[in-house]
Amino acid sequence: MAFQNILPDPNNTIGDTGKATVGGAGPGYKSVSVTSNQAVMNERTNSGRLITRVASGHFWDVAITYNPLTRAEFEPLNSFLLHKKGRLLPFFVSLPQNKAPQSTTFATTVRPTTEAVGGANGLGKEPLAAHVPQSGGTFIVGQQYKITTVTASNWSSVGGSTSASVGQLFVATAAGTSGLGAAEPTYTKAGADNILMSFASYDDDTHGAPKPGDFFTIDDDSDSNHTKMYQVVRAETRTNYENQPPMDGSNETTRLYTVPALQRNLYDGAKLVFHNPLMRVIINDTTQKYSLNNKNLYQISLKLQEAQK
Repeated sequence: MAFQNILPDPNNTIGDTGKATVGGAGPGYKSVSVTSNQAVMNERTNSGRLITRVASGHFWDVAITYNPLTRAEFEPLNSFLLHKKGRLLPFFVSLPQNKAPQSTTFATTVRPTTEAVGGANGLGKEPLAAHVPQSGGTFIVGQQYKITTVTASNWSSVGGSTSASVGQLFVATAAGTSGLGAAEPTYTKAGADNILMSFASYDDDTHGAPKPGDFFTIDDDSDSNHTKMYQVVRAETRTNYENQPPMDGSNETTRLYTVPALQRNLYDGAKLVFHNPLMRVIINDTTQKYSLNNKNLYQISLKLQEAQK
């Protein structure tokens, strides 16, 4: 088993060997502060028009304070942090306010089957990034697609094969026509501010849905560098929507608007991790210090900054 790489807390305890250990040390937080950082450039023209644009990528800052700690509580935490050599090595942090989604129904849906709350085990469902088929005539040039329906066999006009078949991949060179058939995107491009979520037999009445304020990360087999933490700011279901999300075959979808917009391409079937999403961070300082009060209790606080790959 590898050394633990999650900041020790009551749910992620650590032993003397540096490995995750049941009954090990893991002090709870006194307070947690989360800051969203998005640099924006503002310019005003001579005529008075305001022009705005994003200046750089988004990141989160996290500040954690602790109640005074005994030495037995403090030393495993301090040793874990010292091992990261200041700002050199990233690690993960579990934010208690975001460990489970706000909706009790959806929290039960995504909770592991081995974990019970109030005597009820989770369903262990894994929400996935979903992409629904588009008819010919609506293809986006430069987007990769997978053919789902073939009406005409020759797809060379849109970058496909002259003998197209279901399951073939192609990169669209033109919008095409409805007479070709249909194909679904294999990924959502970086920069999109909304995505579709679904899984087999998904029904929002039965399984619930994320709510604005829920955090999630992405586990994408096609892109292991996609470690960004996202926050849901709007959620549209098949029964509660401004623009109704489409069906994914026989499965419902939920459309999630996120902050920030996608930092990397989101590939079809990538897992959206809503249960205990972990933020990848570094210590936001080159020094590490603590104090010892007159009751022999240790005091320490942390300033962390998101560190996506």
